[in-house]
Amino acid sequence: MNLVEQNQEKQTSTEIIRHSLKESIVAQQKILVIDDSKVIRIRVREMLPTGNFEVLEAQDGLEGLSLIKKKTPI
Repeated sequence: MNLVEQNQEKQTSTEIIRHSLKESIVAQQKILVIDDSKVIRIRVREMLPTGNFEVLEAQDGLEGLSLIKKKTPI
């Protein structure tokens, strides 16, 4: 492998690591809104500041627990 190929491989590896870290950071920041009223869930979502997080919604506690289990990394 020549020097150019080694450099390209390092750049590709670095990009993959950066992308993975960025996804990991985003995936860790979640807000779960649980309410039986869709209107309330929408209002809460609207009141939240814009940020680097994902807002999850559930109609009740059981659905909320299910979402937590689905969205929590192992």
